[in-house]
Amino acid sequence: MNNLIIKELYRASLFCKMSYYAPAEMAVRLHNTNSNIFADINKIAKCNRYIDDNNVCCYVFGYNNTIFISFNSLILYKTNKKQDKFKDNIYIHRGLLQQYKSIEDMLQSHINAVADATTKKLYICGYYMGGGLATIAAAILGEKYRNMYIVSCFAFASPKIINKYFKEYFRDNVSCNYRVIVNDKIDLITNLNNYNTYDYYKHKYSLYSHFVDNNYHHVSNAFLLEDNNIFEFSKPKLSQTEKLLMNCTTCYSCCNNYMDELVDIDIYINRYSSIIAKYKTNLLQKQKTITTASIALPAAPFTIGTSSEGSSNSSSKTPNTPVTPKTAPQLPEVQTTITQEDLHQLQKRFDKILDILNSKICI
Repeated sequence: MNNLIIKELYRASLFCKMSYYAPAEMAVRLHNTNSNIFADINKIAKCNRYIDDNNVCCYVFGYNNTIFISFNSLILYKTNKKQDKFKDNIYIHRGLLQQYKSIEDMLQSHINAVADATTKKLYICGYYMGGGLATIAAAILGEKYRNMYIVSCFAFASPKIINKYFKEYFRDNVSCNYRVIVNDKIDLITNLNNYNTYDYYKHKYSLYSHFVDNNYHHVSNAFLLEDNNIFEFSKPKLSQTEKLLMNCTTCYSCCNNYMDELVDIDIYINRYSSIIAKYKTNLLQKQKTITTASIALPAAPFTIGTSSEGSSNSSSKTPNTPVTPKTAPQLPEVQTTITQEDLHQLQKRFDKILDILNSKICI
């Protein structure tokens, strides 16, 4: 995956972590220079507006040409799990739809307050139920600001919350969507349309059979985040035996508190950080190779034959006298080494190009 996108996903995961804290506590953490994981979003985080209402917390940031929105929903998936009609034949998880409606006016007011003439993009993110809320908000805001902003959605471990007709509505209004899960049994189970068929997971699927519901869908396939890589994770075909395991309902009572087992957002942050660190290490190795390499022009001797220099010279020579070739002077060896200062200048230009691309393309 493109390194620019990895950095944006990393930044979105930090916003999700930030949404756990109220502004006063967040201010303390931002000033804690000893262990500040929010250093990469420090400038953005200082320009924020905050919403706290009906078990939902939301930050709205305005920075450069982008508005960042981060959701944290405190309800459980099984709370108001039934779907309510949103519009036409589109149905959404009742609890999350009610949460969004409760803050919709305030959210749009904050967006309008931080927006300016340079604003071009909306980045909307959330973790788990906050990711479901981000999915709903991205589609609705994408429709509202269709001709104004490019809307991108970053959802981490988001559960199924919508029916199949919401997918088309979402795709019409959201330009870029990244739904990410990690290679963990709990996260894979909460994202059950992305089956992992390892044998040691099979018995877990029978415990989570209530997720197998044709009325609940994801908006897209997920990206699977591993320690040093991220790739699109599609649903493999299941055998008949595995399908029977998926439809088993005998063990539902054993997992009444299934939502207590969640993959912490810190796992996402650490894995993104690991991928970025690996990229930087590879870049430094390439720079080191360039520094130690030298470009040498070998001095290859060559000869130039003499030609007649006028009738007087040619007449003075006898026909049988051999012509002595003239040897060209050897060229001095040229050795060019790229200095650290050159590398520093190249890195500055490279970073400037990345900033320009980041402002131009849709992440």
